[in-house]
Amino acid sequence: MIKAIVAGPLPNRMGTGAATAVAGAAGSGVAGAALGSAFDVAFAVGWASADNDGPMLPNRIALINLRREGMATLDVDVMHPEAGAQGDAKGGTQGDGNQGGRLAAGLYVVATPIGHLSDLSLRAIDVLRRVDTTAAEDTRVARVLLDHIGAHPTLIASHEHNEARMAQAIVERIRGGQAVALTSDAGTPGISDPGSRVVAAVHAAGLPVIPVPGASAVTALMSVAGFVEPRFRFEGFLPARSGARRERLATLARSDAVVVIYESPHRIIDTVRDLADTLEPDRIVVLGRELTKRFEQLHRTTAGALADWLDADTDRRRGEFVIAFDAAPAELAQEQPVDALLAALCAELPVRQSARLIASATGLRANDLYRRAVALRLGTAGANANDENVTDESSPIADSSGSDTSPASDSAKG
Repeated sequence: MIKAIVAGPLPNRMGTGAATAVAGAAGSGVAGAALGSAFDVAFAVGWASADNDGPMLPNRIALINLRREGMATLDVDVMHPEAGAQGDAKGGTQGDGNQGGRLAAGLYVVATPIGHLSDLSLRAIDVLRRVDTTAAEDTRVARVLLDHIGAHPTLIASHEHNEARMAQAIVERIRGGQAVALTSDAGTPGISDPGSRVVAAVHAAGLPVIPVPGASAVTALMSVAGFVEPRFRFEGFLPARSGARRERLATLARSDAVVVIYESPHRIIDTVRDLADTLEPDRIVVLGRELTKRFEQLHRTTAGALADWLDADTDRRRGEFVIAFDAAPAELAQEQPVDALLAALCAELPVRQSARLIASATGLRANDLYRRAVALRLGTAGANANDENVTDESSPIADSSGSDTSPASDSAKG
């Protein structure tokens, strides 16, 4: 039950003593106060439960400073843009360089939604409404978004095919005093999207570059992946050609940080199968499909089971994908010059025998070494047809007597 609410205008940077007095006047068992020049209002809310049989909490005040040191605020009402059309009455300069309602000249790198329109931030709306020019990856896509928020800047195209040429044109606009927004079709320019050349050119010209962050498929997936390892490596899109992709995955498989990749619908099956061939079958993998969109799916499984999950429903192969796989086990992630050994031995011996010999010398698992050799496409000399059938823990490397000599065999039996 709400016991008291107190609200009113307060001085800028009101001290904690004054805030405590205001909140304390509510007489609540639990209270919260908020203050700051951003809203110029402080409030205190208290509540008590009628069915609370426990001891009453002592009077305490929890202060939350909404302004926080160094936090800039919007200078116009983004929900009612007409109210700020004639500029800030205070005439001050805050946030994105507002002077009389105008943005300061510079390049504003604006993140746009990756699927859900509501993910467009209030600051991004504010900037897009106030810039002179928007350089968009696709002006048709940008126009839909800009019309939705009531923004009408000059639209120019800046994409992968003309970015080098447009970079200088954008620099000249900024030198002429314009505020220019840079957008991609979805997400953040320069992050697996065009934009980096424009940003580099503006930096080289000594002109301001201002980030306006927003939704990201990478951080969205990592927030719900549940990996214990706090570090991650964003790889972007893997090579399109199978050989180069498998070689790259063989290197990433040994990363001591979580690895995040993007993938398109027409390559998702091949990539997932390459993951199964390269990673240990029990390595945790999290796949996000169409994140923040209507048919969003999130699936947490293992490298060995992900392909079966995709095959179970053809709809699961549609859309845009972001995939993260867990860091390598410590024994695999450690730096060891095994690639050179594998290459040398596989040139003379079957892949199976080469993996077994290196496992005996290094303590690494023979099956992991075998997968590494396959991913690196080694063993063209001396390898036999049966080698290609041994690619996971369910088919352990065995010697000629039929006994399992893989270091992983003990754990498998247990």
